[in-house]
Amino acid sequence: MLRWTCQPLHGHATIALIANDAIGNFVIATSLAGMVRRTYPGARISLWSGGRVRELAEGSELFDRFVDFLRRDEAEVALLAAEHGPADLVINIENGAEARRLPRLLSGPSTYVCGPAELEDGTAMPWPDDARGRLWADQCWTATDLPQRFPMLRSAYIGEIFCRLAGFDGPVPRARVRREPCARQVPDVLIAMSASLPDKLWTVDRWSAALGWLRERGLTVGLLGARPSAQSAFWLGSDAEAEVVHQGLVVDWRGSLTLPQVVDAMALSRCVLTLDNGIMHLAATTDVPVVALFRNGIDRLWAPPWGHVHRCVAEAGCAVATIPLRGVLDGLQRALDGPSAPSALGATAGPAAEQSA
Repeated sequence: MLRWTCQPLHGHATIALIANDAIGNFVIATSLAGMVRRTYPGARISLWSGGRVRELAEGSELFDRFVDFLRRDEAEVALLAAEHGPADLVINIENGAEARRLPRLLSGPSTYVCGPAELEDGTAMPWPDDARGRLWADQCWTATDLPQRFPMLRSAYIGEIFCRLAGFDGPVPRARVRREPCARQVPDVLIAMSASLPDKLWTVDRWSAALGWLRERGLTVGLLGARPSAQSAFWLGSDAEAEVVHQGLVVDWRGSLTLPQVVDAMALSRCVLTLDNGIMHLAATTDVPVVALFRNGIDRLWAPPWGHVHRCVAEAGCAVATIPLRGVLDGLQRALDGPSAPSALGATAGPAAEQSA
C-alpha cells in the first residue's frame, strides 16, 4: 500500500470507495463518486458498504459494482476482496474497524490508499506529511475556523472535505440518488422522527404540537421511517413515532416504500420536516423544501449545500430536544410558502465520526 498524494492513474483505473451504510454517508459518497467520475471518466468504481443502502446503490449510475461487506465475517470479507482483485486506488471515508482493515485486503504493492487504513501488523498507516494528512488527523472538523486553517477547503461541509482529502479540486458535485415512482397519493408534508443518537431527537410533545399546527391548516402528514419491527436495530425514536400514530396525527408510511420510492414521494410533497438523519439527506437531493433539526456545529458539517434546507439549530452544547417549537413552525411556514435559498455550508468531527442516519 502506498499513500495517495494525487499520483497519476491510468485511464481505466479500478477505484474502491469504502463508506458506511448509514444513508447520509451514502449520499455523501455519491458526491465523491461524482467527482471521481468527472476526473477519471474511464475508471471502474466499486462501492464497499452495507445492506442498508443496497436499494440506493444497486443500479446507481455512479457505481460499477456494489459490495455488501459490513457486519460480515472477516474470512468472508477477505474472499470478497480477493475476488475483486487489487484496486489502483482505495478511498476510505470511514474510521470503523471493518473499514480500516479493508484497504489492506483490496491492495497490491502499487495500490494507493486514501483515508484510514491498517497495516499488516494492525497499526495505523501513517498520514501523508502534508496539509491533507494534517486534515485527516484533525480531531475537530466541527471547528468554526476549519476552512481558515485548511485553505484547500471552500466550506466546512463534510462532502467537500472528503473530496479535498482525496485530492480533487473544483465544484463538489450535487449528491445523486436513484428515484422510483411512488404510486400512492402523497401527503402534503412528510416527516421523519427517528435518528441514530439520543441528542438528535426532538420531544414528542413538540412533535405533536407541530403536527397539530399542520392539521389546523388542513394539511395531511405522512410518517416515514423503518418498519417498527426493524426500527430499533439502528435508530431511536420509536416511542415518539408510536405516540403520534396513536394520536391519529399522521398517516403511517413506515417501511411501506423502497428508499428510491421515498425519494420520489418527498419530491412530490410540499415540504419535509425531519431530524438530522438519512431522510434529510435524501430530501435535499430533490427540490422539496426541507426543515431540518440539528445540533449546534453538526449543522455546519452535515447540512447539504444544495436543495432547499432550512436549519433549526440547537444552542451550543444543547441537544435537539431543546429546539423551541416556534422556530420549527417558522421554518415550516417559510417552507410551505415556497422554496428558499439553501442555507450556508456546514462542518465535521473527524473521519466519519458522525453517522448521519
